[in-house]
Amino acid sequence: MDEIQTFQQRHFLPSSQKHPAAQVGFILAISQHYCLAIFDYRRQSAHILGRHTTSTVTQSGISSHTGSNWEEWHGPSYWKRLAMLHGWPYGDVAAVHVHEDSRSCLPQTHGCDCGPISGAILEHFLEQGLSHHLDGNLQLPTIPCAHTIRLRMLEMVKLSCRRQWSHYLYLGNDLPDNWDPVDRISQETLATRLEEPQQMAQGHQAIITQLATMLYNCPDCRPKLIQTKASTPLIGPIPESSRSQNDEAPDPDPDPEDNNPIANLILSNQMTPNLKQLLDHHSLTTGTHHRDITVMPSRWRPFDAKFDQYWGGPTLESIQPVMDAGEIWSSSRNAWISGLGSAMLFRDYGYRILPSFSQMFWLGPSVDSLDRMMSIGVSETYDPSHQVGHWRGESHGLSRSSMFPDERRVIPSDVRIMAASEILLDAQRLASEQTRVYETLFVYGAHPIRSQRIILDLELDMDIPDETIISMDIDSYIWVTPDFSPALSLGIYLAPVIDQQVPIQNHNHIYVDILIPQSAEDQGPDGTQREEWWTKSVPLSSIPHVPFGVLGTANHTSNLLLFFPRMIHNHANSSLKATRIPVDVIDLFWNEVVLPSISQEAPNSSLPYVDTTVHEIRYKSRKGGSGQSGSQRPKATPISRIAFERIQRSMRTQVRDQAMLAPYGSFFFVLEGKGVKLWTKDGQDGRYHSPYEALKANFTNLDWDYMMDRSHGELYLDVGISFNPTGQFVGLWRLDALKASFQKGGFKKGVVHHTNTLGWYGGIQAEMLLAHARPSQICFRSAYQLCYEAIRPNNNRPKLISDRDGYHLTEAYIKECRWMHEIYSGGPSRRAYGCRDEYRMSGQAALEVLPYLKERAKAFMKSRPILWIPSKIWFGLMDGRLEGLRRAQKSLKVEKPLNYGIQTSILCHLLRSLTSTPIVMDLHLRQSLQSLDDVERIHDRDGMLFLYDAEERIVKEDNAEVRKIMGANIKSRPKIQVSPPSNPTTTCSDHWPIGPQPSWKDVVQMIEDHPELLMRPWIYDSIWDPGDLNVGLLFVQFTREFWLQLGGTQTTNEFMDAIAINPRICDNLQEAMICWSLNQVNRWIISIKFQACSAGLEGDKPGRPHLSFVQRRATFFPHKDTAPPQSSKWKIYWTEGYIAHYHEMCSELSEVQLQHLHDRLDILFSNLQCLPEANKPTAKSPGSTWTLASGHDSIKIVTNPCFYRIQKIGARKRTIKRPAVIRRPQDFRITIMKMQGRDPKRNKPEQGKARVDRRSAKVKQARKPPTRKNKVCSN
Repeated sequence: MDEIQTFQQRHFLPSSQKHPAAQVGFILAISQHYCLAIFDYRRQSAHILGRHTTSTVTQSGISSHTGSNWEEWHGPSYWKRLAMLHGWPYGDVAAVHVHEDSRSCLPQTHGCDCGPISGAILEHFLEQGLSHHLDGNLQLPTIPCAHTIRLRMLEMVKLSCRRQWSHYLYLGNDLPDNWDPVDRISQETLATRLEEPQQMAQGHQAIITQLATMLYNCPDCRPKLIQTKASTPLIGPIPESSRSQNDEAPDPDPDPEDNNPIANLILSNQMTPNLKQLLDHHSLTTGTHHRDITVMPSRWRPFDAKFDQYWGGPTLESIQPVMDAGEIWSSSRNAWISGLGSAMLFRDYGYRILPSFSQMFWLGPSVDSLDRMMSIGVSETYDPSHQVGHWRGESHGLSRSSMFPDERRVIPSDVRIMAASEILLDAQRLASEQTRVYETLFVYGAHPIRSQRIILDLELDMDIPDETIISMDIDSYIWVTPDFSPALSLGIYLAPVIDQQVPIQNHNHIYVDILIPQSAEDQGPDGTQREEWWTKSVPLSSIPHVPFGVLGTANHTSNLLLFFPRMIHNHANSSLKATRIPVDVIDLFWNEVVLPSISQEAPNSSLPYVDTTVHEIRYKSRKGGSGQSGSQRPKATPISRIAFERIQRSMRTQVRDQAMLAPYGSFFFVLEGKGVKLWTKDGQDGRYHSPYEALKANFTNLDWDYMMDRSHGELYLDVGISFNPTGQFVGLWRLDALKASFQKGGFKKGVVHHTNTLGWYGGIQAEMLLAHARPSQICFRSAYQLCYEAIRPNNNRPKLISDRDGYHLTEAYIKECRWMHEIYSGGPSRRAYGCRDEYRMSGQAALEVLPYLKERAKAFMKSRPILWIPSKIWFGLMDGRLEGLRRAQKSLKVEKPLNYGIQTSILCHLLRSLTSTPIVMDLHLRQSLQSLDDVERIHDRDGMLFLYDAEERIVKEDNAEVRKIMGANIKSRPKIQVSPPSNPTTTCSDHWPIGPQPSWKDVVQMIEDHPELLMRPWIYDSIWDPGDLNVGLLFVQFTREFWLQLGGTQTTNEFMDAIAINPRICDNLQEAMICWSLNQVNRWIISIKFQACSAGLEGDKPGRPHLSFVQRRATFFPHKDTAPPQSSKWKIYWTEGYIAHYHEMCSELSEVQLQHLHDRLDILFSNLQCLPEANKPTAKSPGSTWTLASGHDSIKIVTNPCFYRIQKIGARKRTIKRPAVIRRPQDFRITIMKMQGRDPKRNKPEQGKARVDRRSAKVKQARKPPTRKNKVCSN
């Protein structure tokens, strides 16, 4: 009875009288086989589902218990026990009908999946209910695949365990009394369990990965998980306009008749229609090539069937993108599937690699490599001085026909061709005479005097150096290999390196051949039939990879990367490749493959230093005092060459033998070394015979002879040729000559980089056409200017100023501009910067061309591809452009036009173009540049991208999206300054702009919008001079220091110019007082919020009284006893500034002299027009000097009411009460009750509002003495 009572309590079952009999379903375990049993106590029937497989069933139908074998598994006993537990009468067991239908038998192939299938069918009946055939058997659902069910069961168990664990921790020591003592966990065990979730998570991830691998390799599950043609249209090839750089692939081989095993798929006649449809309509397989393994030419490494696992893997159909994770299961299971995303996305898609996967070039010696380098594409009559059409500035005749000659000529006056040196001279000459000279010349491309349109012609600045020095070097090396082998030893990371970005984030123009998986038709029933082999050239930057090790010497550090081609896939809903492997996926590889392989090969003496799990290593890699695991790079353990060869074999064996590790198969290594040009330049100044010999001598940890052997992989070297002048010159590539050279050498069109938006000078980067790349063994060329080295960051990732920083003129914007100005005006203007031409080629081709490159370069220089100009002129042009952009941004900040955000984006784009070629990401910026009438055409027409008429072409107002990007308040709009009415009323005059007695609200509004109209002009009066030199100097010092404290983000160009002319700002009392006039404050501060002051005014002044300017003197000249805290903005004034000087003066004066000093200062302050809204410091508050208005980036400035043109403050305006929209509740109630026929007076509503206790808090909290009890006298 106790068992029955406990069961009913735990399952919330009522007594038998209130709980009618129903159906009960449960799963039976019979001899390691699971089946489903459903007892229907109302029908007196039992249904047994899945007890037999199809091979063991001979007949079907309905049978009684005598005909069935339910006594073998104690069916009658289960029938009785379940009825007793639920409190139901079980009746006559002999009368129970037992149904075992052959339709409910499992197929023989699903015999091992009996448990998950039984659970899924039981879940279906619990959700949908029971439905019967006419013969009494149950109508069965479609038997699902067990792989999806297992994943769901795992997540359900994890979720249940997590919930029960949280309940146990919540209960603590207060466990129910009916719990078994065995269920109680000791404190020691509890502490251990709390430290193990990381290790348990790794074990769970291993199970999930194994189940996910089985799921995607199952032919029954895969069609339900992918987007088939019936549900979603097949994805077509990516158009060229939207294809990302990582998706770029080499062009197909144009010569299929040269025994090349790679042929264009269009020319193949072996492709089946189904395979052609799959390849043509899938984005991941566009650009595939047919690989004929029966041909074994000398140009490619022969096929080896044992090189990779080519048979029995996932088919081509499984490559199709996975639907959203929430759609894989029912909508009620979204939470269960969310933790499986990484294992499902980074799975084995069926890609494999061939022995020749690393080959981009043909085997054998290179052909015509030297002829492809520095080819001369211009004719002998090439004249570089004709970069600019000088006819623009010359006179034009009006004759149109010889029959009607016209001697008149027209000289264009709206265009002026100028050299950079001429623009710099005009800027320096006119800057002191006119305003906005730098913006006009360097940004808008107009001359300040005649407003002529400027055409920049750098050929007018050309100067020829005495000598051009040609040098050669090797800048970097990349080695792609299936089996890495160093010369000495290397360090392997004991845990995955977790970075924000993958090591090869950008396309490095190196491809590997990836074998496309078989189609289901091609694979065949046994998985060994394969007739068609198709490959795709994939960039290294598109393959998931991680840092694996490091090879370091005293000279340089090389990175060893590990690539996983089987995981290649796109991001969800994107054409970009997913290359950053999630932490849980890569942790599994380290725990199951890398660390066991290292431990297996490590000697016993090294085992204490080799951890066995990633969790241990991340715990040890924390920073000192840091509680976050893995906050530093993991340790790299040294491994010898022989040991690493054994580790690689062990890694491949473990991946091959475990099905859950299939996604990590086919891995290969890439060694990358950058920035070694200074170690190899000219063989280190002649010490070595060639740059390659210097490379071998300086980097002895690499076996260069082994790497040169193309049977071990493909070695790429970046061979660079530098052209450096003698003297202080800067070299610029002429783009017309450079483009002709690229075309003559067989390179693609590539990407043109316009240096500083110049039209005819810059650099080019391009890959070589495949037809020329394979025989010449050159894949990429890059030509650029070395003047970039003046501001090049160490990681070659320039710091780009954001549009938001420019919009708000932040300190980061000002600091970056200041640093760039210091560089352009400093050392680089006195140094030489030439040009450079780099070629990425095979190591074998590099050895063949290095001895002849200098002679080739000398011949190339005869075509005059480089423009030489003095360094001072070039960096002066860069600095002038920078100064113009900075000033233009400040001017826009002051004016705040309606399209301030769009104009800011254009200016910041030009600012970023000083240091690099920025990528235009924002749509509004792209549209604005397009509206400028073709930026490329402006380059060619004006010589530089000038914004001459940009304001007329771009959008006139920012939309909400632009304001959101800029970080502006989306709801607010730029304030439109509305001028006062031109026809004043009778109460207004020149003496009273808003009347003699305006309301305070009108005064406040007028001061905010038009303070110059309400306030009298400020005129200096010599009577204010205190006659005491010390007082005047003290006020001058106060003015000077207070203005100098104001940051550069808030001051205008005029203020910066004033400081440049006079760093002291003011030299006498009159100049100091002018600094606080309304006109000067407006000219020096970018954004101001003027505030009205009511001190001393008569009339109706609402709110708290304001401090007068005389009273504010005590704020700026405080008593020495009120010292500010250390964090106060006033602190420097007290220690080093004018307040310290003021206190020193006060200590030396008598009381009468001190009062005289204060009186003189009060006179000066009472005659100031403006002051900052400053707050003096206290013991608890640091105070403030310059204050920003709340919610704005404007500085609060208080105006002096002595200058207001009003008589007094008038009475407040009475607001007209608007008519009510709805009726009063009382009247509405009366109307409703009358309409219902009830008397409103007899049915009055109860007063729901409680009486308000209006007593004061003191009275409410007063102590109430206890009530004295009456004493009862006993007789």
